[in-house]
Amino acid sequence: GILLFDIDNMKDINDSRGHNAGDELLKQVATILKLMESKTVTATRFGGDEFVLLYKNIKDRDEAIEISKKALRFLNAEGIGISGGIAIFPDDSKKSEDLLKFADMAKIEAKKNGKNNVACFHSLMQEKFLSKLNIETKMSKAMASRNFQLYYQPQFDAKTKELRGFEALLRWYDSDLGWISPEQFIPLAEETHLVLPLGDWVMTTALATIKEWEMKFSFNGIMSVNVSPVQFVQEDFIEKLFKKIEKSGIDKKHLEIEITEGVLIDNVEDTISKLNKIREQGVGLSLDDFGTGYSSLRYLQLLPLTTLKIDKSFVSNIAAKDGFEANLTESIISLVSKMGLNTIAEGVENEEQLKMIQKFNCRTIQGFLLGKPMPKEQCEKLLVENLSKINS
Repeated sequence: GILLFDIDNMKDINDSRGHNAGDELLKQVATILKLMESKTVTATRFGGDEFVLLYKNIKDRDEAIEISKKALRFLNAEGIGISGGIAIFPDDSKKSEDLLKFADMAKIEAKKNGKNNVACFHSLMQEKFLSKLNIETKMSKAMASRNFQLYYQPQFDAKTKELRGFEALLRWYDSDLGWISPEQFIPLAEETHLVLPLGDWVMTTALATIKEWEMKFSFNGIMSVNVSPVQFVQEDFIEKLFKKIEKSGIDKKHLEIEITEGVLIDNVEDTISKLNKIREQGVGLSLDDFGTGYSSLRYLQLLPLTTLKIDKSFVSNIAAKDGFEANLTESIISLVSKMGLNTIAEGVENEEQLKMIQKFNCRTIQGFLLGKPMPKEQCEKLLVENLSKINS
């Protein structure tokens, strides 16, 4: 059997303490692994910060796991975290290259589960990997063939049900796989950085739609466009965004940039600087999925937001008898409203949820109850109705 592992957060160590410190850490790991060597255990450095332990004559998978966890404990005792994957000969494969590949897949799984752990390869990992590879290949072709579509989900005033605007949502239909969920392809697009050209296309298309609706329907609402953290951290993001806005000729107050808490992880100061520049242009700023990840109330004080979206995970249980989500949601809405921010409740799917949202004085709702994501042509019917109301 083999254990393939790398050192957790090695890049951070090199960046914060310097490469000499990183080199010393590699030596320290090597020294610890040498102590584990025996007639049946061989330790090697595989490359970079990756190491391999080779186990000979093991009885079964459990023994490989036991030795691997022993290595994890030894390294943890010295303050060193690792993520590793285990593969077994001949159960997983008889080929050395396959064993290394499978151990690497298991290592990735260990990282997904919070790092500083070891995971065993199983066939489902390979199926997931091949499925991911298939989608990645198809995604590149879909980009070249312009097979992605932009749908728009309407947002309404919670009390009057007047149209507030739309959120632009990326959709993908593949002739073999059918509709592919954004939950499947967006993380993969971010991982492969295909989200950069894809995000450019989304923004350009959304801006063109805003301009068209301004001209045809006197559109005076808001179009919310999602921006990935991968896009946001690009050095030329602000410059490219402003050029696109200027070229489109839209009224800037009709655009809202929607970010997630992921943009706050790496460099809060840089994030705040960029967001301030966007607000100075008169463009709105929305924080999505509030309360589900890294955010704290401190961010609401620091970020120049105009809108905060209440995640649908809160809304889905808002009418539950125990009242936990209801109390939490009401508190968030009350606090945020006092700060002058608009609040949008996502995932409103029934009248019971709507009544609770209205009771809490949430200003805007978005969800299947009043409007599903729709192609542009269907949205224009709403805009015609909205225009006729204004004229009457």
